[in-house]
Amino acid sequence: MKKIHCVYCGERIDFDAKFCNNCGSSIPVRDASKKQPQRETRESYAYVIEESNEEKVITRRPRTRNLRRVIIGLVVITGVLAVVLPATLIPIYNSYVYHYLGTTTYTSGLIMTNNASLIIDNVSGDIDISYDLTQTEVLTAEIKVFGRSEANISDAKTITENFQTGQCEFKFNSDNETKIPWKEDMYYDLEIIINPCVAMKYNIIVSSGNTYLDFSSASSAIIEELEIVTFSGDINIDLGIGKTITSQSVNIEASSGNIYFYAGSDCEITTPLFKIFTFSGDIDLSFGNGCTLNTSTVDLETSSGNLDVDFGSNTQIYGNSFDVETFSGDIVLEFGISINLTLDEFNFIASSGNIIIDCEHAIFNNDFSWDISAFSGDVYMNIGPNSIAGINYTADFTIFVSSGNIDIDCAWSESDVGLKVAAQVSSGEIYLPNDQDNYESSGYSLKEIKYNFDLETFSGDIRVSTE
Repeated sequence: MKKIHCVYCGERIDFDAKFCNNCGSSIPVRDASKKQPQRETRESYAYVIEESNEEKVITRRPRTRNLRRVIIGLVVITGVLAVVLPATLIPIYNSYVYHYLGTTTYTSGLIMTNNASLIIDNVSGDIDISYDLTQTEVLTAEIKVFGRSEANISDAKTITENFQTGQCEFKFNSDNETKIPWKEDMYYDLEIIINPCVAMKYNIIVSSGNTYLDFSSASSAIIEELEIVTFSGDINIDLGIGKTITSQSVNIEASSGNIYFYAGSDCEITTPLFKIFTFSGDIDLSFGNGCTLNTSTVDLETSSGNLDVDFGSNTQIYGNSFDVETFSGDIVLEFGISINLTLDEFNFIASSGNIIIDCEHAIFNNDFSWDISAFSGDVYMNIGPNSIAGINYTADFTIFVSSGNIDIDCAWSESDVGLKVAAQVSSGEIYLPNDQDNYESSGYSLKEIKYNFDLETFSGDIRVSTE
């Protein structure tokens, strides 16, 4: 009898069968009297595939089976790699776990110089530097060594001396010039004690680790250079009180980490460039009472983080420009009581964040300009001129905000200071003392101290008030 295939399971069944003997599915009724079907007839019975004695019937099931085999094969290969690769790589690179190997110590000779340099290039590990009044040597160091299972402490690095004319260099370099983490790799935690009687230059670079400088235990010391760079880690500097820095530059940089810089009372910093930069992290800069910052440029910048600056009270700041920038974060700047400023220009940029400036009690000594811009955030200023008798100046403020409010509190009497404001908004309200877009105080041109504000925001309000 003529045979056909069940379209549900592919089993061969009789031509006139109404049910499949294998899967039990109902078979569509087919007229046995019809002859060999033409193409049109064959398409109308797509559910049943005939088989003659001369040819084989091909179904679509093998294609599904092939796809299933491919999927199963990929799963098997993935499973094999998951087992083979770790088993292969772990013996090569050993474990990524570091073990404490021991501690090495270094002690320099007794005071042999009043000038020295500390140069550190540490690939991985923390650095802790402090002063000790009881120190009789130039410096002492305790170096904790950590390594992989095949590392040997006898191969550990230590500090070396290099005498130059009138100066001694102390160097620590843990860079072994390898790019792959070999099984004998090490990292080092350094704790270094400095004699505060020695004028010291600090040049420190760390690839991965935190750096701490705690100089608070000494009442006075001279720092001739301060250069610290870390690629991954925080930098924490506490100068304590009465420290003097006279350097070609004060440069503090962290690619990924926070920077904390504190100068206690009566610290004096003289440098052409005072720069603090972090790519990803916060900057916290604060000064105690009676400090002096004498520089050409103050440059504070973070790509992603907040900037918090507090200059304390009675601080003297001399220089040309004060530049502050953050890509994502707030800028908070506070000039305390009797801050004496001799600066030509202030530049503040916040791409995404607020700018808050408090200089109500600052003393200005010359003409200066502020250029402030914020892409997304508010700008708030509290400003009040406390001028030294006999000093006249003009202050120009240009403030632009793409999306945010501008709020200016002028803490002065208009009888002493002239005020001129030009305000422009695309979407928002303007609140000036005369309820108009432009304002000029009475007798402005005759005032010895003048403040000009050019304010613009695309989306937000502008408010200027006077006491």
